[in-house]
Amino acid sequence: DKYSLFELAKIRKIQGRNSEAEQLYLKSLSMTSEIKSHINSDINIELARIYANIGNIEKAHDRYIKGLDRLSLEKNIYRELGEMYERIGNNELAEANLKKAVEFFPNDIQTNLSLGSIYRREGKDESAKKIFNKLLSEKEVKANKFLYNKILNEYEILMKREYLESKPREIRNTI
Repeated sequence: DKYSLFELAKIRKIQGRNSEAEQLYLKSLSMTSEIKSHINSDINIELARIYANIGNIEKAHDRYIKGLDRLSLEKNIYRELGEMYERIGNNELAEANLKKAVEFFPNDIQTNLSLGSIYRREGKDESAKKIFNKLLSEKEVKANKFLYNKILNEYEILMKREYLESKPREIRNTI
């Protein structure tokens, strides 16, 4: 049935067998169900994630939009859309989607961090500074050393500090 295929597709996705997962999701989506639920939204979101991971941005965007039937998913959908567009360098669409996510859940740390990072890269320093200062004062952020360091690092880059209090987040090496 529809739900069994959906669960089997999730297993295939976890196993890294995205092509099989995609086919199972599509088959599940084509089936009807007597029980009224939000499973079609969930299937569309899972398909969007597969398409985003393989770089098919247009298909991913379409599936994310179809998944918006479920209000509880909107924050995640808009955040994922924003992060997807950020990965491909489309800061304008990334910013627009992250702003929508923040409208739904203004205290979501990860979404605010992503939006602040976009602002920093676009040169919207005051907006980025406001977000980073707010995040650095949050109890939840202070309790998580990795997250606090990540936000502090973004803030220090924004402020063009030469001596950083934050620790390196990434080290790249080339020959």
